[in-house]
Amino acid sequence: PGVVIGLPALAVLRVVERTLEGKHGEGLLLAGGQLLTDQNRPAVLGAKMAYMWAIEAKQALAQLRPEESEKLYVEACALWEGVEAPANDVELSHGARVVARAPLKTPAAGIVGVFGLTTEVAQGTEGQVIEILSSGSVKVCWESGRDRTGVCKQRELSLLDDAPRRMLHAAMKGEPEGERRKLAILAAGRVRSVAIFLTKLPFFQ
Repeated sequence: PGVVIGLPALAVLRVVERTLEGKHGEGLLLAGGQLLTDQNRPAVLGAKMAYMWAIEAKQALAQLRPEESEKLYVEACALWEGVEAPANDVELSHGARVVARAPLKTPAAGIVGVFGLTTEVAQGTEGQVIEILSSGSVKVCWESGRDRTGVCKQRELSLLDDAPRRMLHAAMKGEPEGERRKLAILAAGRVRSVAIFLTKLPFFQ
């Protein structure tokens, strides 16, 4: 089932790579040669967030400037869900560094959550556990350009540094280290988030 998202995620990744190779500073270069920007992107519900995720993937790859072996790693992360083991395989504690395993829409923390407001979090977004709640839930402060908090299930998270990983064998040698690995996972997570948005559109059904 993960590949159902992975295949369109690879297509989005190719768009991002093509844009960087063409040295386009703005937007996304589509296969037909059209330049997709925030001004001419589709106006359907959720398109603004999906476009932002694609641009974040582009920025992460531009900063990473991956070598060929690292490109295989990014492709594997984009293609295959579950690069990181679920965080509930281990004991989460206050202050633990975590990453979202999939795009999340969680109840906002605090009084605003009572009124049904939610926090949208892209796959690969990093955060820190600030409170352990009942029923396997935790409150997380997400780092996504601006601090925001939300409540989610532990199974929706992976530990950032210590979780055992399931990788496609072909990409094992290309796994980068340290900050480069974070950029690779961020880029892959963002294109998977875009892919999930695309698969929900009527023409994809």
